[in-house]
Amino acid sequence: MRRGCLISAGAFLLLASIGLIYYFVQQGRSESDDFELEKPVVSDIVKKAVATGAIKPRLEVNIKPQVSGVVEALFVEAGQMVKKGQPVARIQLIPSELNINSAQSNVEIARLRLKEAQRELDRQRELNRRNLDVESAKVSFENARREEERQRGLFEEGVISQQEYNRFKVDLEIQKAAYENSKVGATNSIKQFETTLDIQKQELDAALNNLQLLREGASRQSKQIANVVVSTIDGMVLDIPVEVGSSVIERNNFNEGTSVAIIADMNSLIFEGKVDEAEVGELPA
Repeated sequence: MRRGCLISAGAFLLLASIGLIYYFVQQGRSESDDFELEKPVVSDIVKKAVATGAIKPRLEVNIKPQVSGVVEALFVEAGQMVKKGQPVARIQLIPSELNINSAQSNVEIARLRLKEAQRELDRQRELNRRNLDVESAKVSFENARREEERQRGLFEEGVISQQEYNRFKVDLEIQKAAYENSKVGATNSIKQFETTLDIQKQELDAALNNLQLLREGASRQSKQIANVVVSTIDGMVLDIPVEVGSSVIERNNFNEGTSVAIIADMNSLIFEGKVDEAEVGELPA
């Protein structure tokens, strides 16, 4: 029985060995037959460089308000095409009491200055009508002339010196020049006071416009409403970073202001990405 087991084991090992040999031979044949033949050709070797990045518009602007306040209404939405000058949003002004009081004080001061300039102009017109300035200068000239004649007689008699007589002679020339200038300056003086009155009127209008701008967001003489934000370019609205009711800050020299909309010209795009420094030299100029 022991001999029979050994014979069976030997037979099994023999059959297994034959099976493995057959399997590996078939595998070798199948792998050796799996190939293709190609004819040699001449071509260029292309080496590519991969850059990661994004396509962005060449012109992209942030639209900011001219006044501070709260967003009252939005007239556009993201993805909408807009034209230059098209309204984007409207801002509700919330001015501080300090600014309102300061503007009102400027208006009152401008009114007082205007009244003072008007009174001075009326006075100068009355003086010019009555020729009071000219008559006063004429009287001074006549007095100086008579005094010069009297002093000249004393000088010729040897009572006074040449130096003392020259003093009266110079005074006569001064009064004569003043008399001539008064006749010419009477008309010019009226024009100067009229110019001053016009300046005071302009200052009052500017103060009133400033007060109205603080209260309503628009002045009487302005062609553009300050609390309405408009687009500055033609393009597409990329984003509206604010909502109705959001507080916004105006742009000035000390603050960039709050962006109400981001608009870009989608007709001109550029690729902005990063390339490995080892491949920069291979990029075309």
